[in-house]
Amino acid sequence: MGCDAYASDLNPVACMLTWGSFNIVGTDQAAQDEMTADQERLVREIDQEIRDLGIEHDEDENRAKVYLYCLETRCPRTGYMVPMAPSFVISRRRDVVAKLVPNHEAKSKRCPDHTLAA
Repeated sequence: MGCDAYASDLNPVACMLTWGSFNIVGTDQAAQDEMTADQERLVREIDQEIRDLGIEHDEDENRAKVYLYCLETRCPRTGYMVPMAPSFVISRRRDVVAKLVPNHEAKSKRCPDHTLAA
């Protein structure tokens, strides 16, 4: 409309969204193309650094995408530590389910490394 406007907000997320709507979404195509190129370059640099460090990959070059954490509690009847999770389904699309394996020495049931059942 061409009018000057002044605004203030105590919520930093609201401020960031307003800034983004003016400076990212509301900018011209050349600036958006430059931001996209910068983002793609940054993603490539970070990916290369992660690969150089040798983390987040297994021997088949699969990369961890998500980490799942849950609390454990001791079963009063057996004394085993048991993960408290609403589900052990890791991926419905790929039919991956975590398989709990009892560790009788440590009295725990955990998902051992690399034992996801497909």
